[in-house]
Amino acid sequence: LPAVGAHDTGQLLRNGITTTAQMTNLTSGNAFGEYTVTEEAILEARARASGTLLRRPSADLGLPDAAHQIDFDVETYLGTLYLAGLLVHEADEASFRPISDWSGTPEGERRVLKGLFRFLDSVADRGDAVVYHWTGYERTILSEASARHGLSLKSAPSVDDWFDEFGCDLWSWIKERFVSPNGYSLKVIAPLCGFHWRDGDPGGAQSELWYLDALDGDDDQRVRLLEYNEDDVAAQAAIRRWVHQQP
Repeated sequence: LPAVGAHDTGQLLRNGITTTAQMTNLTSGNAFGEYTVTEEAILEARARASGTLLRRPSADLGLPDAAHQIDFDVETYLGTLYLAGLLVHEADEASFRPISDWSGTPEGERRVLKGLFRFLDSVADRGDAVVYHWTGYERTILSEASARHGLSLKSAPSVDDWFDEFGCDLWSWIKERFVSPNGYSLKVIAPLCGFHWRDGDPGGAQSELWYLDALDGDDDQRVRLLEYNEDDVAAQAAIRRWVHQQP
């Protein structure tokens, strides 16, 4: 359990606590040698035992909301942006709008960034919008690319300022309100909410290999990357739907 370090594990073992199942029945404050049981350790044990996302006690599940909702995810190779996926929700429909370049050149990254910044500026112009993303990776990539190419948003002084106003990091939001049985990557959390990728082996490291194939002219791998990115943003939407269904 992440909340129970190696030394603390030793204290528990020496005092007869040898399984996760036993941890689920402990009470916060119980002492075993030099180790005092924490609420976090008990919650982690219960999440691991159930194999589900466990809601933290009294957690507020009110997600940031707006009239215009967009799920956002980027694909990169060695830190260079080549694909930005946007799942735009309008009325009862959602449309996937990728912005991509397959040249593998700095000029290609610049084209993707310019197109994405135009879109983000249009979101700001409309107002009453929220863009959901997973971790701070998108912020970092866009900030670095902005500096490399001397491009900036018209609607905010910086990428960070834009995301402070319109962004919602779903990774942080979920982690603050739920305990996961096995980490907080998108590939772990989304299946717990009923979502599954079309690809049999999805992952960021794998996608870099697919990208190299795409650069060599493999159109099937290009399609695979687009579908993978589309599923990444659809996974975020599925997590949000699951949250809304919780009592």
